[in-house]
Amino acid sequence: MKRKVPKQWTPVKRGLIYCSPACGNKCTYAEFQKRKKEGVALAKKLGKGWSYTVWENSGWHQKVISPTGDVEIYPPSPLRFWATTTRNFTPQLCCSHRTAKGAFQGVVNQAKALSRSVDRLIERLLHE
Repeated sequence: MKRKVPKQWTPVKRGLIYCSPACGNKCTYAEFQKRKKEGVALAKKLGKGWSYTVWENSGWHQKVISPTGDVEIYPPSPLRFWATTTRNFTPQLCCSHRTAKGAFQGVVNQAKALSRSVDRLIERLLHE
């Protein structure tokens, strides 16, 4: 279910400007289109089931979301992609890499290491 966005945060197109009244950053429609195009391309590059979203926060931004919704990847800033688990997974796992796939693989590797560590802890606790 989509959450309701307050009206003052709903973008309005006025000529070249595409910006929410509450933002006031004079975000452009061209920037919105660019972020959308980048999101589509990155989601396609990462493979089946990846999606993207674009949002406004003092400018237009985009991220891609894994097929399960558990990992988000943000575009290079300035030269590296940033991958992180979503808020519904604790502890948060994060990785930056020069490629989106590398950042995603870094999060996967951290999850595997965490799993092995928890398995060892359980074994120790069961044999006390």
